[in-house]
Amino acid sequence: MVRDASVKKTSDHDNPCMIASRIFQTIGYAVVDSPETASLSKQFIRLSKNQCKTGNMRQSLDDLLQLFDDDPSTITILYNISLNQILKQMAEIMSSNISRANKEVATNIQKCGRNANQ
Repeated sequence: MVRDASVKKTSDHDNPCMIASRIFQTIGYAVVDSPETASLSKQFIRLSKNQCKTGNMRQSLDDLLQLFDDDPSTITILYNISLNQILKQMAEIMSSNISRANKEVATNIQKCGRNANQ
């Protein structure tokens, strides 16, 4: 069973890194649910690409769609070298946003700690 992460249309969740995050989440669920047959849906990638209007992430999603040769509806996840290369590119694009988010979390934790000690 392939569980697609929700592809919701909201301004906070339509940035390219959130879209990519949902793809990674979907891949993780698929591998945990059924490692031997884990697959990625072409429809899910198309929906994700449609939310990503421009930029490097959209190009990576275009590259990802090219992996669906002869219009199959899914591709396997594990041991898929081409998929792995594209996912590495996507992770690199996401890295600065993840770093920034981690700093915000650390700052908020520090603030909560100071407030609790007062």
